[in-house]
Amino acid sequence: MLVDAMRVDFVYGAEAHNRMPFLSRLFRDQNAIPFKLNARPPTVTLPRLKSIVSGIVPEFIDVLWNFNTTFMKEDNLLRQIKNKNKSIVFYGDDTWLKLFESDHFTRCVTDMKT
Repeated sequence: MLVDAMRVDFVYGAEAHNRMPFLSRLFRDQNAIPFKLNARPPTVTLPRLKSIVSGIVPEFIDVLWNFNTTFMKEDNLLRQIKNKNKSIVFYGDDTWLKLFESDHFTRCVTDMKT
């Protein structure tokens, strides 16, 4: 599970077991590995997403590309998961769908009301 823009104290803080019991149990039982990513400027959506999935440090020109997004050509985590025939279920902002072809995801939910 990858969660963008979630405060780390919400997941790892003293009350995390009340707020996120499922995640707390996964961490406690060592069935998941928590990882905190520190964002650096620029922090608009597109460069941050590219950095999260590819490990590429964003450049300021990426801020301009934020408005004219095309499919990501660089090697990335989602492509590697797809190549291993694993499933990815997506919930969230449709910027991800602009970066990755729809066949990367087994299921997509962009309207969180449904």
